[in-house]
Amino acid sequence: MNLFGEDDSPGNETGISQDPLVEGGDGEIRTPRETSDLVGHGETEAALARMIREGKLPHAMIFSGPRGIGKSVMAFRLARSLFCSGESGDLKTGGQDSLYVPESVPAFARVRSGAHPNLLFVGRPFDDKKQKRSDILPVEEARKVAPFMRLTASDGGWRVAIIDDADTMNRNAQNAILKILEEPPEKTIIILVCQRLGAIIPTIVSRSRVFPFKNLTHEQIDHLTRTYLPHLSSEDRDLLSLLSEGSFGKLLELESEDGIEGLNLAGELLAGWPETDWNALHAKASQFSRAGQDAPLSHFLSALLWLFRYMALCKARGIPAAPVLTRKVPCLSGMMEILDLSACTALCDRLDAHIRGARLGNLDKRYIFMGCFTILQDYHATGSY
Repeated sequence: MNLFGEDDSPGNETGISQDPLVEGGDGEIRTPRETSDLVGHGETEAALARMIREGKLPHAMIFSGPRGIGKSVMAFRLARSLFCSGESGDLKTGGQDSLYVPESVPAFARVRSGAHPNLLFVGRPFDDKKQKRSDILPVEEARKVAPFMRLTASDGGWRVAIIDDADTMNRNAQNAILKILEEPPEKTIIILVCQRLGAIIPTIVSRSRVFPFKNLTHEQIDHLTRTYLPHLSSEDRDLLSLLSEGSFGKLLELESEDGIEGLNLAGELLAGWPETDWNALHAKASQFSRAGQDAPLSHFLSALLWLFRYMALCKARGIPAAPVLTRKVPCLSGMMEILDLSACTALCDRLDAHIRGARLGNLDKRYIFMGCFTILQDYHATGSY
């Protein structure tokens, strides 16, 4: 979809993990399997550590929640801890409620390189021709799990399978996973990482322990941004924190793809609303119709949708817009005076439906762009939506 909501972004192209990049322990940005640090989700980590100590770890778990918040980081963190559980007293330094394993431990290096014999990672394959990851996790990948789990661990320890983007599996792929869940071998763990729990079939959910992951707090996002993106100005840091909606992975994408420019353009084109400068809009539509303009158009559409969702949220909570946003988008205050909650919500729904439908139909970029402002103008002219 878009940068400000759930989407199908391909992630990195290493073939190891397609989750958004996350924070490393030395100021670098790393993939989930490479990082030793975890920000947030302390209660979940403590619960998992307690289950290991008590021998009550479920054979199947679902880590569910928004993308880019640390679900895959936790999955690899748990796997490393299990691989070192026989000598955990010497290896962990984070206390009994921590799954931390130092990077100096051999198991960490083997997991990081993808060479650990007791770990299987399954995710959406990368399409070299399209230069993006597949939209689905195919049944061929899912079928790798059962044979792997039936093998005996080389050191008599745990075998762990991490299934990323599990909610993109079709019914056949999920049924392939279900077979091993019905009769799990000893000392095996399957971790399904997903954004949409409702896309997982009930029979898998009923045989798994679900761990819901929450968005990171503003303080946690701010800490990560200050640590790993120190070059950002205070205003950009606050704005990206607001736009990321508690996802550091999303924040990194916004920063690397200059997603703030989409917000700048939305503010520029909405300036003066409900009055509309159609000449300026047609000129911008012509620009977007040219080759190489897919990303800028996507950033603008994403920002436009996000603004209306944000206004609806502020209206619902009875709070003003954040000062950093009103400085960036000066027209926002005036729009919030004109539009009530029902209008913000309905306009957001109309815009979202228009953009989705136009993309599915592969319609002209000019139509997608101009259609958004037609929707807004129709509301101003008729007072209905």
